[in-house]
Amino acid sequence: MTRKVPPIVKAIIGAVFGTALADGELQESERNVLRAIVQEMDLEEGALASSFEPGQHVGRESAAELTDVERNEVMRYAILAAVADGTIQQTEASFLSDLAGRLGLTEEDRARLEEFTRELFRATRRGTVDRKKARSLIERHVR
Repeated sequence: MTRKVPPIVKAIIGAVFGTALADGELQESERNVLRAIVQEMDLEEGALASSFEPGQHVGRESAAELTDVERNEVMRYAILAAVADGTIQQTEASFLSDLAGRLGLTEEDRARLEEFTRELFRATRRGTVDRKKARSLIERHVR
């Protein structure tokens, strides 16, 4: 029996798909982000597929169901998908800016989350993470 996919997970998947497809192509690195989300959220791929339609993105209505922390989390995942291939394309940046608006985040919030996500991605891309570097990164970005 497949379990119901929570609104936060639907929002994350919608944001990641939207970001990944903003440049017109789903890259392998972006697919890996989606696979990691399915695994991290302990989802069955069937439950995910049945709860999400292609082209479905996070709208203001669905964002209203989320807490401030969840909206930031959605934005972080979207940014992670954008930086997964090493660069953020202009179409992805435009999508992220639009997503931030739909989530009710300011451009300043989006920029702060983007900086944090990029640094975190770089710090963890090679596997093991230096605890001092990770702590410093978190202290700088988490208030």
